[in-house]
Amino acid sequence: MKTKFSFVVVEDEPLQQENLVQMLQDRLDLELLECFDSAADAYEFLSDPNHSMPDLLFLDIEMPETNGLMLLESIKRFNHRPEVIIITAYEEYAIPSYDYNVSGYLLKPIESNKLFQAIDKAIGSIAETGTKEIFSDNTPAVNDSFFIKVDNRMVKILFDEIVFIEGANVQLKITTNNATYLTRQTLKNMQQILPANAFLRVHDSFIIRWDYIKSYTRNFSSLELQWEGSDELVAIPVGKKYRDEFKWRMSGG
Repeated sequence: MKTKFSFVVVEDEPLQQENLVQMLQDRLDLELLECFDSAADAYEFLSDPNHSMPDLLFLDIEMPETNGLMLLESIKRFNHRPEVIIITAYEEYAIPSYDYNVSGYLLKPIESNKLFQAIDKAIGSIAETGTKEIFSDNTPAVNDSFFIKVDNRMVKILFDEIVFIEGANVQLKITTNNATYLTRQTLKNMQQILPANAFLRVHDSFIIRWDYIKSYTRNFSSLELQWEGSDELVAIPVGKKYRDEFKWRMSGG
C-alpha cells in the first residue's frame, strides 16, 4: 500500500505559495515535487515524460496569462492525471471546475481542517480508482492492451479492438469488433489507461474509438460508429459538456 503521495503546487502569489507548502509539509504522507507560479510552467512539467506525474495537484485559478482552468483543460487528455484540489479566492469557478472532476474546491484564506479533508478525499480516490495501479489484481496495462476480469477469468483486450465502452456506476460494457464483455470498473478509471489520441469520452456513459466514427450530426449532439466486418451503425449521444471537445477534435485539433 502506498504511504507517500507526491504533490505539485501552482500558485502565483509567493506568500500564499509558501503558506500552503508549509501546511502541506505538516503531513508526513505528502512529498513536494515542485512549485510553480504559472500554469504554463506547470504544464511543461506535467507533460514532460522525464518527470514523475504527481499524485496531487494544488491549483490556483486566477493567475497571469493562463488561468488554472486552462491548465485543467490542457491536461485532461493525459492518460494519467493527478487528483486536483483548487485553492482560490473566487467562488464563481466552483461549478465549471467540477467538469474536471476535481477532488476539492477551497476558498482562501485556507483552513487547515478543510484542506486536510480534501486531501483525504483525493487520497481515497487514488486508492479506489488505482491512479497508479489501475487494476486491483495488480495486472497492469501494457503498450497495446490490458486485462479485465470477466467472471472468474482475466481477459486480454487490445486497444485496437475496442469500438466503444458504455458505463453505469462501476459496471462497464466493452464492445470490441468481435465480442462484448461485461466487467466491474468505472469509466473514469478506464479513461486513465486508454490512449488519448485514439479514444474520446463523449458522454457521461460513453467512451468511443475515434477511428470508428462513421457520421455525426451538424450540431455535434450525436454520432454513429461502424467498424470493419459490421453492417450495423451504432448511435452514440454526445453530452453537452463534451461537445466543445468533440467539435475541436472533429475540426482537426
